[in-house]
Amino acid sequence: MKTILLSRSDYIDSIDMISDAKSKRFGENSLAWWDKHFNWKKDKCLVLVDEKEQHLSYLFGKSDRYLEYLTIHNLFTPHIFRKLGYAKELLSQQFDLSMLLNVKRFKFCAVPGALQFYDKLGFIYWGVNTAGDYYCDLPFPKSGLKGVSTMVKNSTNEELVGNKLKTIHKRTKLNGEKMTEAENEQFDKDKNWLGKKYRHNIITEM
Repeated sequence: MKTILLSRSDYIDSIDMISDAKSKRFGENSLAWWDKHFNWKKDKCLVLVDEKEQHLSYLFGKSDRYLEYLTIHNLFTPHIFRKLGYAKELLSQQFDLSMLLNVKRFKFCAVPGALQFYDKLGFIYWGVNTAGDYYCDLPFPKSGLKGVSTMVKNSTNEELVGNKLKTIHKRTKLNGEKMTEAENEQFDKDKNWLGKKYRHNIITEM
């Protein structure tokens, strides 16, 4: 398997081939969001393809001009290709590409439904943002995606936060205060399930 970059028109053609409605809708929403915030001439969609050139998984990510952060904005796999390891492989290849650029940190916001996927990769969260998504902001591991778990295990919270405490505070300061009753119920379940991987209390004490 390898990765390729899709232009806007190529991406539209690609998601038009997705058969299940939910995956296609997510792909369309990702397109609309990217159109609003970024320039397709400079920032394209990274796609994992097989030997038959089938598009297996899609990732929208971007490194800032100073190579301070790799930000993962959207990562999705059409239903027909899920649970086959494609999203993990694509994310791993994105990390490898960013390592070559010496990017210093990475960040992303995980929707509650994606926590189980990301949990297997060793990520931790400093809180939730205003949308109720789980905020991860960590140094870039020297060995790529596979090094996340070891890095988290062998580093102090201060080392993981680095000089980004103010940034993390800003993104997580409400930490669910404006959630509905139903959202709060799910939030409590998610926090209990995450255990020590949910570290908002540590951030507030720094």
